[in-house]
Amino acid sequence: MPAIRKSYHNGNGKPPPMHIREPEYVQAQRKANGGARNDSYQPRFAEEVYWLRLLSAPVKLIAERFGVVDNTIRYWRQVHPEFDAAWQEGDLMADAKVANALFQRATGFYVKEERVSEDGSISTQVKYIAPDVGAQKFWLTNRARTQWVERTQQELTGAGGEKLLPPTLVLQALEGPNEEKT
Repeated sequence: MPAIRKSYHNGNGKPPPMHIREPEYVQAQRKANGGARNDSYQPRFAEEVYWLRLLSAPVKLIAERFGVVDNTIRYWRQVHPEFDAAWQEGDLMADAKVANALFQRATGFYVKEERVSEDGSISTQVKYIAPDVGAQKFWLTNRARTQWVERTQQELTGAGGEKLLPPTLVLQALEGPNEEKT
């Protein structure tokens, strides 16, 4: 059974509500280091975390890559500004690439296609990719929410399109006229 960390604190001086188990690779590393925590930050980690966040790598995967626990990554973001800046830049660039791809799908774009003929010659053609209505709809409902939100309005009518009576009048009609009780 893996060892349970009993000295872990979450930064506010209080232990977490339950004990947290370290992954086995961290336990092995701690054992090799004589029980010391491996939080030896290296400046090269900033560049690596940029590329990992560009790929949307989660904290757990990044921690495994650097051989530390998740909270050490969070600690590095607080203590090493270059690490946090690289983290945020990776996130921003990933979001920008996706936004650009969505924008291109919404507005249409040109691509070059190379074709190889039967005789082995290569010809290049420019092909236009038409705008995608689904991408346009997604873009507009998220960028201009107030103008492009889908609204559905339901209206109930009776037979032949007649207006319905309010429920209180319907109940009164079903119950019959009010009779005085004696």
